[in-house]
Amino acid sequence: GINAEYMGWLLGYDIAVTNGVLLPVSNYYGMALQQMELFVGILNWVSLIGCLIGSYACDVFGRRRTIACGAVMIFAGNALMCFSKHFAVLTVGRALAGLAIGITIVAGPVFITEVAPSRIRGMLSTGVEVSLNIGMVLGFTSSWAFGGLSDNVSWRWMLGIALIVPVVTLIGIMTFMPESPRWLAMQGRPEEAEAVLNWLFGPVEAKQTMEELQQTTEEAQRNPEATWGEMFTSKEVRWLCFLGCGVALLSQATGIESIMYYTGVILSDAGLLRSTMLCAMMGMSFLKLAAIITQGFFVDVVGRRPLLILSGFGMCLSMVALGLSFRLGWDAIGHVLPIIVFVIFFSLGFGPIVYTLNGELYTTRYRSKGLALAMGIGRLTSAVVASTFLSLVSALQYSGAFFFFGAWGIVGAMFVFLLLPETKGKLLDAKGTCIHIA
Repeated sequence: GINAEYMGWLLGYDIAVTNGVLLPVSNYYGMALQQMELFVGILNWVSLIGCLIGSYACDVFGRRRTIACGAVMIFAGNALMCFSKHFAVLTVGRALAGLAIGITIVAGPVFITEVAPSRIRGMLSTGVEVSLNIGMVLGFTSSWAFGGLSDNVSWRWMLGIALIVPVVTLIGIMTFMPESPRWLAMQGRPEEAEAVLNWLFGPVEAKQTMEELQQTTEEAQRNPEATWGEMFTSKEVRWLCFLGCGVALLSQATGIESIMYYTGVILSDAGLLRSTMLCAMMGMSFLKLAAIITQGFFVDVVGRRPLLILSGFGMCLSMVALGLSFRLGWDAIGHVLPIIVFVIFFSLGFGPIVYTLNGELYTTRYRSKGLALAMGIGRLTSAVVASTFLSLVSALQYSGAFFFFGAWGIVGAMFVFLLLPETKGKLLDAKGTCIHIA
C-alpha cells in the first residue's frame, strides 16, 4: 500500500513546495503572470492525459508495473526541473512529472481498492490522501528550511529533495510490492493470485477472497474488460460515471488548488512577512494531516455520505469567511484561520473519499476506466483552478474569488445529499452492490 501511495507523497510535496518555489523561481526566470500560471497549472493539465494512459497501462501491463513506470518518469521530470537553466526545460520537466502523477493517481487507488478487504477499504484508501498530506508537510518544511537561501539556489534545493521518493519507491516495489490478485485472476493466473492473497491476508481470508475472485473471473470471461464505448452506452454505467466524476469535479471546484498552490501569494498580498507566512503554511499542513488521519478512523464507521456533506458545508463557510477577511480588512489571524479551517474540512471529506468512492462504485470490469475518468475530471478541474486563479483574482479581487469557490461547497453538499448512495462495506463485484446500485 505504501508503494502504491507514493504518488500521493509526490503530488503533496509538489503542491506544497510550489508555494515556496513560485516566488524565487519567478524572480530567477523573470516570469510574467501568465508564465506563473503556466508553471503551476501545466502539471495538472498533463496529468489529465496521464490518467487516460494509466487506465490502459493498468489493464494491459498490471498495476505494479504501471506504478513502477510512473516512478521512473517522475524521477526524470524532477531531475529536469532541478537542473534546468531555461524556462522551457523547467516547463518540460514539470509536464513530465504531471504525466507520471496522472498515471499513478489511477494505478494507486485501483491497486489499493483491489487488495483491501471491504471492512477496512475506506481506511486504506484514505492512505492516498494521508500520503499526499505527508508530502505537503515535507514540502512546506522544505520551503521553510531553504527559504533563506538566494533565489538562484533555494528553489533547486526544494525541487531536488523530490528526487529521493521515486528511488525509494522503486526499491520498495522491487522488494515488497506484489501484483494485484484481482488483475492476476483476470489474466488467467489463479495460482499466483492465491499466493498473493495468502501472503497478504493469511489462509482463511485468502480462501474466501479467492472464491470471490473465481466468480469474478468466470463473469469476466463472459463479459471481458469494458471498452470506453461501453462506459457510456449503458444507462446504469453512465449514471455511475456521473456520480463518480461529479464528486471528483466538486472536490476541486471548491478551490483547494488556489489554497495549496497560492497560499504564499495570498498571505503575502495580505501583508504577512515571509517568515510568518511559511510558519503558517507549515502549521496548516500539520493540521491537514491530523484531519485526514482522523477521517481515516471514521470513514468505515459513519460512512462516506455524512463526511462528504459535512465537508461541503464546512468548505463553503470557511471560503466565505476568507472572502470577508479581504473585503473587511481583517488582521493576519483573520486571513490564516479560514484557510486552515478550509483545508481541515476538505481533508475530512472530499479530499480522500473521492478515491475510496470511485474505487467502490464499479465492478472489476469497469473499475480502471471509471477511476481514470473520475481522476481525469478531477485533474482537469484542478488544472483550470491552478491555471486561472491569479487571473480570477485580477477580475473579481480576492473576496469575489473566494465567494465563488464557497458557492461550489454548497453545490457539493447538495449533490451528495440528493444523489449519491452509500458505498460503505460493499463487497466488490458482489451481486446487488456496486454496479447494481445505479
